Amino acid sequence: MADPTPTPGIHHVTCVAGDPQQNLDFWVETLGLRLVKRSINQDDPSTYHFFFADAEGTPGTSMTFFPWEHLPQGTVGSGQVSRVAFRVPEGSLDYWEARFDEYGVDYDDRVERFGGEARSASAEASGDQPRAETVLPFRDPDGLPSNWSRPRSATTIPRCRGRRSSRSRPQSGGFTR
Repeated sequence: MADPTPTPGIHHVTCVAGDPQQNLDFWVETLGLRLVKRSINQDDPSTYHFFFADAEGTPGTSMTFFPWEHLPQGTVGSGQVSRVAFRVPEGSLDYWEARFDEYGVDYDDRVERFGGEARSASAEASGDQPRAETVLPFRDPDGLPSNWSRPRSATTIPRCRGRRSSRSRPQSGGFTR
């Protein structure tokens, strides 16, 4: 039997949301992702399945949501993603903080991660240098923990081009790895 084809990264993350309109407004208008597709949940046709990504639907930029309005707030458990992180261009975190203030987004102070003394045994053995990054933690209206992340050694970042509006367009990239 042949080995399965390796997966080079995350294609998308699916989450549960509350109010559908609030979910659309936040991910498209506030964060600048594009609504790539609006479908129905195949397991529950009474609810939507929203697909957000960059303009091209590039794997690694996709977030999908099932909005159910009357569910209680979730809690993070084992086997779940506890935070989603997107790469953003160098110098854009000031823009995002100002935008979050303008839109009333719940966010925390910037944090430096992955550049300190803590290193995995495999990184130590290989001689790889830690990939330090600056992170701007925030939460969507349903409390989903997320980050804008600016890795110091980032390569080219795909740009998200949301639908046009009269507001300046934010720029975001795919999930961090």
